[in-house]
Amino acid sequence: MLFPIGWSSDDRSIFVMNFPEDWSDAANMVIFRMDPVDGLLEQHATLPFAPNELKDIVITPDGRTMVFLHTETTSDIWLVEDFDPDIE
Repeated sequence: MLFPIGWSSDDRSIFVMNFPEDWSDAANMVIFRMDPVDGLLEQHATLPFAPNELKDIVITPDGRTMVFLHTETTSDIWLVEDFDPDIE
């Protein structure tokens, strides 16, 4: 599935990102330049992040600069040994 990011500086193509059907297999986000008349895609950039890790992608009309939020979920794991539920 393609999601539009913005128009190119010449207003003849649109920058789009590809959201794959199965995100579990996606290791990289691919940005394409798409011709809105015939739908032809030209790969523009590859970002080393999974699609679900990126938000709010903005690309300049000249296609040279991108700004985006990269989210990463981290958490602590605790192990309790010899747990006695009767102790408060």
